[in-house]
Amino acid sequence: MWKLTIDNAFEAEYVNKMLPGLVSRVKNWGGKTPLLYKGFRSELLPDWNVDHPVKTETLKKLLIAKPTEAHNLNEQLMRTFVSGYSETDLVQSALPKGYRRRLRILASVFDYEGQLSRSESKSYWLAEHIGHNTCTYCNRQYTFTVSGKNNDERITRPAFDHWFPKSRFPLLSLNLYNLIPSCPVCNSGAKGDKVFQLGQCVHPYEQLDDDPKFKFVPALSDKDKGLWSVVLDRDGATHPDVDNTIKAFALERIYNMHGSLEVKELMDFAQAYNKTYLLQLYNQMTGDLGAIGFSQEEVYRMLFGTESIPSKYLDRPLSKMKHDILEYLGIFYELQYIGKANG
Repeated sequence: MWKLTIDNAFEAEYVNKMLPGLVSRVKNWGGKTPLLYKGFRSELLPDWNVDHPVKTETLKKLLIAKPTEAHNLNEQLMRTFVSGYSETDLVQSALPKGYRRRLRILASVFDYEGQLSRSESKSYWLAEHIGHNTCTYCNRQYTFTVSGKNNDERITRPAFDHWFPKSRFPLLSLNLYNLIPSCPVCNSGAKGDKVFQLGQCVHPYEQLDDDPKFKFVPALSDKDKGLWSVVLDRDGATHPDVDNTIKAFALERIYNMHGSLEVKELMDFAQAYNKTYLLQLYNQMTGDLGAIGFSQEEVYRMLFGTESIPSKYLDRPLSKMKHDILEYLGIFYELQYIGKANG
């Protein structure tokens, strides 16, 4: 639920890579139900029956339209493809009979698996260009892209979660803004095929702020044993989309597993070294390391092992949690003050 951005230049690159093949598949589709698909083809590619189609605007929008526009276009098209179409039908675990064959046809034509997921040159290229180190949804796990010139050198990349599930929204299965880099836990374990609605859950490409509208707050789960947990404090009335997203990904339960690890370490660290000492240490490190070119941000990272700037939270796991706890302890604000004074 962290903010993602993509620039226009990368949109153009994505279209150049993905559109020609999509046009060809729409134009040359040869399944077992040509009469049914004829109507699909005329909507997706109005001049499909000419040698060099030029009316590709609908397909282009399906590839790079931003979430709200893409969703609206999907609604418009699906109403022509499925009699009585309603998005509420997609929430059912078993799709109504009238949807199944049509969605399968569209899935085979857009072919996410073949054209992107199993195409390592394209999928690794995409992961590298989005360019974050940790899961967009949880910020808990590294999702490095380790790529190379050929498939043997391509080792690992993040999973791409379809914010609008590809099984229910095949028209958006290749949409750039529907492919969210994530860890396997969030992609398959927590979210799966849950159908989210814009405005009711946070969409990373529609989020305005780098810092999500919630705070991690440490809490003693067992005072006698010194066991810590963490609460994701949020205002469900003011930001119901944040509350719904936290629940959908079970983030509070998952983050509680860090109570006995990183949370406890931070609380023990703060207890062993009082704020005065930490401020003196930071002040000394800032002066000593600043003299040889290290920034205050880098000194903060060395001292606490986390990012201090919200726009960089996705660079390191647990950055927001650690930052919020340091803020809760009153350390972060004072470090900011000293940093400004020294600057």
